Amino acid sequence: SNDVCDTFVQFADHTLYWVRGGNVFYSSPVNISEQPVLAQGQELLFQTYSVAGQGDNKVVLFSEKDGLKSSIKGAFYQSTENAWGGTGCAD
Repeated sequence: SNDVCDTFVQFADHTLYWVRGGNVFYSSPVNISEQPVLAQGQELLFQTYSVAGQGDNKVVLFSEKDGLKSSIKGAFYQSTENAWGGTGCAD
């Protein structure tokens, strides 16, 4: 419970995703408690994101501001650690 509105809720591959305070959070049957998808210091440029893939091959795509331009980045699911991490980008 908090005072920040949760928005852009999605359900994909047995996992619930939502946006709160510039980050994407998720809760799954494996990780019941909410966990952030984006690394510390990363923040959504727009309050939108896309989840692609399933099982051990998932990515959350989002736009991030990088100086005067924006980039499309992806947070990749790391099944060995049961967590999200590592970002790639495309300018």
